[in-house]
Amino acid sequence: MPDLAAWRQFVVNVSRHNCEPAVPVAVEHVAIDGRDVLAVHVPDGQDKPYRANGRVYVRLGTDVHEATREEVARQPPLRAASRAHPPVTFPRRGVSSI
Repeated sequence: MPDLAAWRQFVVNVSRHNCEPAVPVAVEHVAIDGRDVLAVHVPDGQDKPYRANGRVYVRLGTDVHEATREEVARQPPLRAASRAHPPVTFPRRGVSSI
């Protein structure tokens, strides 16, 4: 069985250290059909654009692609210093709503 605490920490570390500005996430342990699952909740960001590993991505509907030079130019400038986000908590939901 995988170490869910280690996976939880991995997700939180990626959201804080690989994203600029840091992305607030809430990670929840749920059981689905007798299996342990980590549900990661990511709210709509207020500090767009975000960079992941130095790249900007754009979501169009359900598709995500790396931003073109023109798409990046249309975005507001990325702040030089990203601010730290406090942990985010979400109300507990049943498995059927995930």
